[in-house]
Amino acid sequence: KQLILVPNASIYSFTMFCVVVTTWLTWLALLLRGAAGLALAGGKQLILVRHGVSEMNVALDKQPWGSRGFRDPDLRDAPLTAAGRQQAMEKREEVSGFADRLELVVTSPLTRALETTVLAFGHVDAPVVATPLAAERLYLSSDIGLPPGDLGVRFPTVDLSHVRRDDWWYAPDNVQKYREWRPPGEYVCPGEPDDAFKTRMLDLVQWLNDRPEDTIAMVCHWGVIMALCGQDFRNAEIREFTLPAP
Repeated sequence: KQLILVPNASIYSFTMFCVVVTTWLTWLALLLRGAAGLALAGGKQLILVRHGVSEMNVALDKQPWGSRGFRDPDLRDAPLTAAGRQQAMEKREEVSGFADRLELVVTSPLTRALETTVLAFGHVDAPVVATPLAAERLYLSSDIGLPPGDLGVRFPTVDLSHVRRDDWWYAPDNVQKYREWRPPGEYVCPGEPDDAFKTRMLDLVQWLNDRPEDTIAMVCHWGVIMALCGQDFRNAEIREFTLPAP
C-alpha cells in the first residue's frame, strides 16, 4: 500500500469548486477540440447514466474530500450501498421507455457502475460492454478497480474483452516524478492528472463514435459525465444527448 501525505489546508467547499471548475475546463477543452459538446445535433444518441449511491459516496458525506484532516477511507472499488442498489432497480421503468431503440450498453468496469448496469439494464435485449475508458478519473481508492478475472465471476453477462490488463486503472509511469494535484489530505494511491484524464476522454469519445451502433447507453461516473457534457448528475440520474459526428 502506498501512503501519500499532503499537508492539511483548504476547505471542502473551495475544494469542490476547484474540482468542478477543473473538470468543466476539461469539457471545454474537449469541446474546442471537437470531441465533446454532446448537446449538439448531428451524431449518435448517447444516454448517460450515473451509478447509484456507493459506499464511498456515503463515506464522503461523513468526511468530505478536502475537509480538514481528510483521509482516504481506502474503499477500493467501492460497491453500491443498499440504497444505491434500490436506486438502480427503480430505474428499470425509465430504461424501459427507451429500451426498444437501445443497441448497446457501455459501462465502466468499476463495481458500482457494473452493479448499476446489471440492475437497471438487466432486462434490456442489448449487449453490455465494459471499457476502462469510461472509468472514473482516479481521485481516491474507490476508483481503483478489480482484475477482469474477478469481475467476470461477479458479472458474467458483461463483455469484459476490452478490459485487457489486471491493473487497468491509472498509475503513473514514474512514481518518483508524480506531482500531487489533489487537495491536502492523506491518500493511498496517486491521482490521475488532468492531462491523462483529458486524453482518456478524447479516446472515449472517439471509441464511441467508431462503434457501429446509433443509440448507446453508458453507465459511468460524475467526473466522466462532467468532462463529456459539462453537466452535474445526481446518483442514478439519466439524461440523453447527441454525440457529434467525428
